[in-house]
Amino acid sequence: MDTARVRDEGADRGSAVERAEEFAAEHDAIAADFSLEQDEHPDIDPGQSPDRAEGLLGGLRRSPVRAVAGRLRAEARIASWPLRARWRRDAQLSPRAIVRDPRLVEIGRRVLLGREAELWAFCERPGGGPGIRLAERADIRSHALLHAYGGHIDVGVHSCVNHFCFINAAGGVTIGDEVMIGTGTAILSSEHGIALSGTPMTRQPSRVAPVVVEDNVYIGANAVIQAGVKIGTGAVVASGAVVRQDVRPGDIVGGVPARVIRRREDR
Repeated sequence: MDTARVRDEGADRGSAVERAEEFAAEHDAIAADFSLEQDEHPDIDPGQSPDRAEGLLGGLRRSPVRAVAGRLRAEARIASWPLRARWRRDAQLSPRAIVRDPRLVEIGRRVLLGREAELWAFCERPGGGPGIRLAERADIRSHALLHAYGGHIDVGVHSCVNHFCFINAAGGVTIGDEVMIGTGTAILSSEHGIALSGTPMTRQPSRVAPVVVEDNVYIGANAVIQAGVKIGTGAVVASGAVVRQDVRPGDIVGGVPARVIRRREDR
């Protein structure tokens, strides 16, 4: 083999090692800034703890060939840790959860945030304060999207927002305590207008109105709660229902549009 070629390859390998060392040093500095001790920031999956990230960083040092891939994995892990540092230490955040501007999100004790759940809080609520508040033991499951642009979202104590739910809070959404929201449900506090036949659909005015779900409500899978609706304490919304009007406490509603099926019995 040509001596010059061997020398060039050695130089390339040396520069790759140097870059990998720089990447590792950069991430070590980030980890130190946020005090990422395992006992301070427990995770849902122990395999994704800071010890695991240290293994990734060690891999950067040991294997220049995998430096780029290892760096991306380490960045993904480290990016989520500063979020946990601002919240209750006993909250459990999946390393694959996504939070837009964690400064505008308030997390209570023992909150669960599932895999690829998304919290979008782009601005403070009217009057000041975080755009999204999750109370103690709130459970936001995988792939749920809470979008608080222009409004606010409050999720009460021990309430569950199930997989693939969508909450649009332009007008504000308040969910009480002990509420169960089924998979795929949409709660919409704004809706696009259609009334003006001479106006293009993209220019129709939108309607914005708050949605309130009171305590101890059950909402079945794939229901739609439209803007301006209030669902009373203890009510039940059947799967697939489209709720356009207020629901009285204790009513069971279903259908499109939703209507009263019967009352719950007090026992």
